[in-house]
Amino acid sequence: MLLSIGMLMLSATQVYTILTVQLFAFLNLLPVEADILAYNFENASQTLMTFQHDLVIDFQLKV
Repeated sequence: MLLSIGMLMLSATQVYTILTVQLFAFLNLLPVEADILAYNFENASQTLMTFQHDLVIDFQLKV
């Protein structure tokens, strides 16, 4: 069964539409990605500070 080349190719309008939708979706999700990265960084910093605080307390108790 042979398919014509026309059935396999997308028209220029369809390609433009697909790429435009993907671009807008990507641009709209950038702030979400930035929020996630900022939250993860803040959470990691808080965890590190808590760990350092616990080490100081343990050291003071042993001395």
